[in-house]
Amino acid sequence: MVRIITHVTNEPITLAEVRQHLRLPENEAEDTLLSSLITTARSYCEHHTRRALVQQTLEVYLDRFPSPDPIELPCPPLQSVIEIGYKNSTGEEAILSPSDYLVDADCEPGRILPAVGTNWPAFTAYPASPVRIRLVAGYAELPVSIRLAMLLLIGHWYENREATGTASSVIDFSVHSLLAPYRVEVF
Repeated sequence: MVRIITHVTNEPITLAEVRQHLRLPENEAEDTLLSSLITTARSYCEHHTRRALVQQTLEVYLDRFPSPDPIELPCPPLQSVIEIGYKNSTGEEAILSPSDYLVDADCEPGRILPAVGTNWPAFTAYPASPVRIRLVAGYAELPVSIRLAMLLLIGHWYENREATGTASSVIDFSVHSLLAPYRVEVF
């Protein structure tokens, strides 16, 4: 299970970029609608690619440490791991020392491995989601094709404020084609 700890505060596309893409004059009357379309397009692209498109803090919950295997982390790209906690059978949480694990943010998806000469902790686990990993994920700079996919979605939704038929399938194909290289397979 993944939980968002700090929600996105800065969208990867600005109102000015959307206005330019839509060829709209600067007019604050549409700002609320355009802002909601930006957020919705990002959310759609995140869901489709299974990535964090902008920097955000997440918590991942596991039922156990996959001893001795590495832990693959969802929502790439991984920026950093803040902490790893685990609860014993009474619900008491311990925090794993950063010297006990290695963070591999260079591979995708990012992963965490026990440090050389160590293993994941052995403990009697709490019955529900005893392992908690707090991490930061997201792009520093959004790839161009994801940016373009978002702009295509925003433009389509702006022009077609009601459900549409064939135009929608053409847009879906274009957007999915742009996002395909970034789609993370479920693991």
